[in-house]
Amino acid sequence: MINPTTQAQTNPNVKENPSNPEQGSKELAETINKAKAEADAQALKGQRIERATWFLLIMYAALTLAIGLLTIWSNRQSRVTDNAASKFNELQMAKIRTDAEYKIQVDTTRVREDAARDLKVTTEEVRGEAGKKVEEARAEANVKIESARGDAETRIAEAKAEAARQIAEVQKEVARQQERAAEAEKALAEVRVKIAPRRLTVGFPNTRGLDPANTWIAGIMYKRGDDEAYQFAVNVTNALRNAGWMIDEEPFPIDKDWTMDSIEATTAPKVRPGITILIGTGSPHLELRQKVLVEGFAASGFTPRVILTSSGRPVVIIGSKF
Repeated sequence: MINPTTQAQTNPNVKENPSNPEQGSKELAETINKAKAEADAQALKGQRIERATWFLLIMYAALTLAIGLLTIWSNRQSRVTDNAASKFNELQMAKIRTDAEYKIQVDTTRVREDAARDLKVTTEEVRGEAGKKVEEARAEANVKIESARGDAETRIAEAKAEAARQIAEVQKEVARQQERAAEAEKALAEVRVKIAPRRLTVGFPNTRGLDPANTWIAGIMYKRGDDEAYQFAVNVTNALRNAGWMIDEEPFPIDKDWTMDSIEATTAPKVRPGITILIGTGSPHLELRQKVLVEGFAASGFTPRVILTSSGRPVVIIGSKF
């Protein structure tokens, strides 16, 4: 049995009532039940907080996993896009090469056929006119000879001399027509040379004397739409690589001519480049690189020019053929 005096001392909420022990026990029980209910409520609240905490942790983990998967998918899509863009560029360059070769072939065939037709017509005209004049001269000479038979030998000699003179004139005309035919053949050869793409006849010197880091060329540009310049740029790129030069990428086009508005040249004349070689900067052997390039082009009969851009970057330019 609980001592009311002891309970009152240990629990200040219990009022001392020595005159009524039963009432004190009842109040003590109510206090204990109330404290137990509060403890149960606090325990339930703690359980709910713990469940909410675990739920938030699970949601955070799921969100982190979703972000990781999304990042992996995005990187994979980026690689697919880059591969597609690279393939498209390769197909576009192949189409440009095919179109250029086809155009050159068509132009060459057309020029050859036109020249052959003109030469044939000219030759036939020369032969026809020459034959006709010879026949006319012979007929006229025969007429004069027949009419002069009854005359003296002097008139016969004069008629023969006149006929010989006319025949000589006809022969001169034939020679002139043959000369015209030769000139037409020469013009055809010049047209063939003019429409043919330029080529290096002598390879570039080897890069001995230059460190590998000093044989770098940033790139070779050509004017967009100039098929001859593109063919020449490809030829120069292959020649430089065969000589040990490092070139970052294949020849690429520029959209407009470079003039004095965009290039500060060491000489005053306007620049209209066919191809432009971007020399890599930041090397103590820059002048040696320029010298090797200039000598390499000069060996094949070209006249390159070294020009500084407005930013001080050196470029080597070969002028346009057309």
